[in-house]
Amino acid sequence: MTIKIFQKTQKIASMFPLKLMLRLSILLFVIIAVFTSVLVSFPVSLKAETPSVEPGQNRTLAFLMKKNDDLYHHIILKAALRHEMDPALVKAIIMAESGYNPKAISRNGAKGLMQLMPSTAKSLGVENIFDPEHNINAGVRYFKRLVNRFNGDLKLALAAYNAGTRKVLNYKGVPPFTATRLYIQKVFIYYEYFKY
Repeated sequence: MTIKIFQKTQKIASMFPLKLMLRLSILLFVIIAVFTSVLVSFPVSLKAETPSVEPGQNRTLAFLMKKNDDLYHHIILKAALRHEMDPALVKAIIMAESGYNPKAISRNGAKGLMQLMPSTAKSLGVENIFDPEHNINAGVRYFKRLVNRFNGDLKLALAAYNAGTRKVLNYKGVPPFTATRLYIQKVFIYYEYFKY
């Protein structure tokens, strides 16, 4: 039985050129990677404070995310070092905010890679909010201010970056908004991937 299946597989494989088989393999790889990334972007539980992701787990998604940040790596590294932030965290914020789309505009009007509100960008002296270098530099500087304001508490800084500083102060912690809690989880998941 096994020999017959093997012979049929060989016969089918011989009917297709090697280039076609290679293209189909790559296509299958991409489909699996995209499907996996969709699954990872929906956390199972809102109760988990910091999701745990083992090093090496889901290397396909990590590869795709790292590929996305190649264009902006030097800008991210420069801004992160200037403001004493972890570049992996900056990359995670960009992934969660805009999916590395420099032209992204949210329903609330936030713009660019780090999804800066126009008023925030203006207060930070940003000339062109869609320019990746301007956007990343201002976004990292703003996030560093939030980290300092909340005494190094990354969860509170992320909550303030997402929901606003006033909301975090009013609730004396992470606001009870599902979107904000999911955002924090997503950033920490991406952060674990970008570390490796």
